[in-house]
Amino acid sequence: MFNLQHIRTCWLIFAISCYFCTTTTSQIGLALIPIQSKESFPMGTEKFQWACLANFELSDPSNQSKIIYVDTDQKGGIYTVDNSGYLYHFSASDFSEKWKVKLSYSYILDMAASPDGRTIAICYNYIKTGSKKLEIRDTKDGRVLLRIKRVPDCYEASYFMDVMENTTLYPSSVVYSPDGTQLAIWFKNHGFDENQCKASLEEQLIIIDPVTGTIKASKRAIPDDFEWTKCDQKHHFAFSPDGQYIYISNCKAQIAQYKTSTFQLVRVADFGERINAILTQKLDDKGSKRSNFPLHELAVQQNGDLITSIGRNGRIFRIESNLNSIHYITQNQGSSNGHFSFSPDWSMVMFNSNHINLWDLDSQSPIVQAETPNAFDAHTTRFHPTKKALIVGTKRTLKIIAPCPISRVYIDNEFTSTGHYVFAETGFSVRGEGNIYWAYDDKIIPQKNARENEISTEILGYSALSNTIHNLPESHELRLKTDQPGIYTIFGGSSQKMTKQEVLNSLPNWDKTP
Repeated sequence: MFNLQHIRTCWLIFAISCYFCTTTTSQIGLALIPIQSKESFPMGTEKFQWACLANFELSDPSNQSKIIYVDTDQKGGIYTVDNSGYLYHFSASDFSEKWKVKLSYSYILDMAASPDGRTIAICYNYIKTGSKKLEIRDTKDGRVLLRIKRVPDCYEASYFMDVMENTTLYPSSVVYSPDGTQLAIWFKNHGFDENQCKASLEEQLIIIDPVTGTIKASKRAIPDDFEWTKCDQKHHFAFSPDGQYIYISNCKAQIAQYKTSTFQLVRVADFGERINAILTQKLDDKGSKRSNFPLHELAVQQNGDLITSIGRNGRIFRIESNLNSIHYITQNQGSSNGHFSFSPDWSMVMFNSNHINLWDLDSQSPIVQAETPNAFDAHTTRFHPTKKALIVGTKRTLKIIAPCPISRVYIDNEFTSTGHYVFAETGFSVRGEGNIYWAYDDKIIPQKNARENEISTEILGYSALSNTIHNLPESHELRLKTDQPGIYTIFGGSSQKMTKQEVLNSLPNWDKTP
């Protein structure tokens, strides 16, 4: 019988760094390789799988609110909002809490942090109190810099002040320019006003300086020069890489391009016929013979091409920067109404909705795909601003999802050490020929997620190993036994006992963007 002490697999921390050893400026090309497997875990390359390695909890454990927004900036700031209306600012280096403030309201429609690390924009809409406003806060201490409201153009000047708290316009979406010096806000109209402007359908898009509040450009009647279809969806818009243009999508597969300095319309491109041809001819979607294709999500990559998704099944398309052509890219696993983002070094692209989908842009291949819990949505996953990892907000915890090496270990019919050290509620997987039983040091853990020839926690680490129940503040060694001794494949955790901070420090940094 083998003894693991003689064959334990040696790990080197720098091995993780070797996985990301080159700087890349790759873009989404002709097509991303689709995610074929329905299995969400494990996923990764031959040498590295992705899983939750550590958890960082919000302060005040007595408060059981859940995280509803996560965003980051290019200066190493991490910002979260919970559903009790608290805004937190964390340091990317150690997840230390820089400050925590109570927001004006807890009814939040959207939130974004400026890439330059100076401001945070928050959209409120609470009809009962008239709190339909945009709030901009300083990232240094969370204090309010600006509060912005808008009213329909049909209000007379003398009536303006009286209706500010009862305006039918509310901020529904915000987007910063890539350099953070411009902020675009879409003010949506929720309908009737009893005093005047009855049944006004006017909506507004404005671009401001997020520090001073100076309005750089505004557009009160987008439908007048951009054919609009009434539909129940969030408005999607994005700046060009240089910030000189803004693109707006609608429900009829159209993109309008405007100059940000004047809101002069440059052009409107209609992709309805081309999308219909792709769906019916290339993808054999017999039910797609229609003219309305809502363009969900809108993001811009470095070369100026637009990335969007269409329909509830989240098919992803790329639109060339000149708006002359649209190309089918891949099938997203999950739904639409998600969020596109690129890693800080532009080596990866992520689409998250009710799934997390991550592609490597050098190979155009998928490296992470994970189905997420019901409480999860597109607002709660972002790339870590400095480390090659993802941040996922669940409940009151920020989870670090990153690559972890795989080892092959001989497992006996008695509990055997593995050389893998894991935290509570982190991810790992064990596969082999027999039934597998696991223990966390001397604590035998029930088989919550056992399958035939496999024990696997989910990628986000939900398992029977609960920190709340077992009170395990540090990582401990994973121990295994089986009824069929032999070599088993294991991944997850680290090669030695670590604190959460040591796990974070061991991860490589993103390469600097060229």
